[in-house]
Amino acid sequence: KPVAVGDTQSVTTAIAPHYVVLREDIAQGERVTGYTVRAYDAEGKEILTHSGKVIAHKRILEIPTDTVKVTLEITDSRAEPQLLPIELY
Repeated sequence: KPVAVGDTQSVTTAIAPHYVVLREDIAQGERVTGYTVRAYDAEGKEILTHSGKVIAHKRILEIPTDTVKVTLEITDSRAEPQLLPIELY
């Protein structure tokens, strides 16, 4: 789905995830050049912050198992990013 710099996507879960998977549709090239992932526990406390440069086809990040919500913010891009749904495993 198209997103703009500064947009935030989030996903919540009832399971105890170990990983968050970020994916970008790269049919028209890699577009994301900066992003931040945040993980939150059941009390809403931020328990992880990870910033990176590229998502590319797929970026897999390890997250704390007490995570119940993950947010992804695009902080920079070359063009309008085409992100695929965030997945938790």
